[in-house]
Amino acid sequence: MMASEKYLVFPHALSSGLMNMLMEIELRVVLACLSNRTLVSVNKYPCFPQPDDHLYGRYRAAAMLDLFDFPVKHISMTKMYKRGFKSLYSLPWQGECASEAVFRLSSDWPDDKKILDDFYDGRKFTWQFPQNDDDVWALLGPRRTFCNSTYFFLADTKQKDKIKNIISLIQPKLPYLNLAKKIVKDLGCFNSIHVRLGDFKHWWVKTPSGVEIANNIASVMKNDTPLVICTDNSHDSAYFSPITQYYSDSIFIDEYIQNEYKKELSQLPFSDASVIALISSLVASHGEVFTGSIYSTFTSAIHRRRLLRDPDLPILFSSNPFDDRIKMENCEFKSTDTGSFSWNRLAFPNPETARANAWLREWPETVS
Repeated sequence: MMASEKYLVFPHALSSGLMNMLMEIELRVVLACLSNRTLVSVNKYPCFPQPDDHLYGRYRAAAMLDLFDFPVKHISMTKMYKRGFKSLYSLPWQGECASEAVFRLSSDWPDDKKILDDFYDGRKFTWQFPQNDDDVWALLGPRRTFCNSTYFFLADTKQKDKIKNIISLIQPKLPYLNLAKKIVKDLGCFNSIHVRLGDFKHWWVKTPSGVEIANNIASVMKNDTPLVICTDNSHDSAYFSPITQYYSDSIFIDEYIQNEYKKELSQLPFSDASVIALISSLVASHGEVFTGSIYSTFTSAIHRRRLLRDPDLPILFSSNPFDDRIKMENCEFKSTDTGSFSWNRLAFPNPETARANAWLREWPETVS
């Protein structure tokens, strides 16, 4: 017997770091919810090892479906074929990644060429839902969905609110959320930073020094308030010494969790490196003040949790990797250009091939 269920299929098997994966899955979840279809993929979205994992004895066993609850029904390709279906439509969405496209949810978007051009931001392709009711809509081929939903969906206010609600329902599973809440309560009042190093050393991005970060965050964080540090390189004491010397009451949250909450970790379904990273991000999101690393989806995930909790919070960064064309005041990037959207006004000088506006930071339009 054929199932009456409708499916949205992404056969490309994702493999990336924790928050990169979350960004990719988020877009798929929103698309499935908006189309009222079951999301289909080939796996549970395993977390890929990171460059320095071997130096820290880190391993990654938990997949994304083990760590997060998503507000959409999800099944495997095998199960979909086992249930059976009558018709399949191959989605004609162009480009290798969603970051090359704009998803138009309505054909009646105001005919304002300036606004449209500003939103498209040089992107060449338009994706839309097809005008058919085939059992399966499938995006065949190795297309990625690595793109911030705010930058991707061209939507009216009603649709934007719906997308925001879907995103707010993407949450860590309760065991991990509850442990993070306990740690936040135990810590009391604190500020937090995320310092991404890792593969930045091999990109076009200028890696900030520890002195630069300490000087920058001093403008927004008092040194008599405890500082929680999230990083992928907590063993690099020489790099962090300017920060830890000025903020004498500072902790590296990954080490702190593993040392102080061994019992609680042992009781979790998983307690691998991805779990430590997830809990670290949840704790950091509760800092009185938080500054992060631009070009980091880990930072973006923290900013998003904070914005969904309080839309008036500023989006702050610990360093400015750009030249004098891009201004930063009190850890906040300032507009240097004109345009309808924040990505136009900030005008970050990135290589066109990187399509970085799709993923380099959280945008205020997420909650505005």
